[in-house]
Amino acid sequence: MRAYPNSVECLFFMTLLPGFDMLNKLLAYDPNRRISAEAALDHDFFGEFPPAKARELMPTYPSKAAGADVTTAGADTCTLT
Repeated sequence: MRAYPNSVECLFFMTLLPGFDMLNKLLAYDPNRRISAEAALDHDFFGEFPPAKARELMPTYPSKAAGADVTTAGADTCTLT
């Protein structure tokens, strides 16, 4: 089987970071070489610092589906000159 260059590795220079390592393992063409869901959950990527924020600390945005007027959301904080 012909070996093709890893396009993720060609596009990004930070291939040693755990996130890129996990991405490469998740996107492996050969299913036998692809990382399993269980192994992915134990990957070093999830142990990186800083840890993810709690959901309550994540930013929120107005929901058009909930009926919020998204066309004027945040308009009072933005000034155009």
